[in-house]
Amino acid sequence: RVSTRDASVAYAGPTVVEQIMTTEVVSQSPDESAAEACRTMLDRSIAGVVVAADDKICGIVTQADFLKQMLDRSLVSEACRSQTVAERMSKDVVTAERQDNAFALIRKMAKRIHHLPVMEGGKLVGIVSDHDVRRALALDHVDKITDPAEEVRLMADFDAGKIMSGDPRTIAPSATLAEAAREMLE
Repeated sequence: RVSTRDASVAYAGPTVVEQIMTTEVVSQSPDESAAEACRTMLDRSIAGVVVAADDKICGIVTQADFLKQMLDRSLVSEACRSQTVAERMSKDVVTAERQDNAFALIRKMAKRIHHLPVMEGGKLVGIVSDHDVRRALALDHVDKITDPAEEVRLMADFDAGKIMSGDPRTIAPSATLAEAAREMLE
């Protein structure tokens, strides 16, 4: 069983790191720019880049590092920090329903979507991330399963409502980017 924030979900999953790790690690040298790391993360839809020199790990730069930078008044102009969330947010929001199974979630996330607000009766009840789905299923390539019988076997007693994070955090469109970064870090 995999424990999520709100539930425990059954799975027959891997038991060692080798079975679930990503082998195509994205890295860059320490002398490359932070902007280049940011571009790499956006282009590849990843949350971090390993920093390495001479095949030795020097560190890792993550989305959280860029969020922290947004809060640093010495690094980011006040004009940028005070932009509203509405000026930068994605407006075409794809949502999930509480009863959506993992395949429905993965298909919705296939277009570089990493977070789906979960709705029930038109009301926001939670949020589910691609990490939540992978953790609950313990499968990294579930999107390649096309046999309906295999889907049914894997989906027994599984839905978005069981793996989502309840009580999702929200922010007003008029909030600043700095306020949004602070909320995400907290």
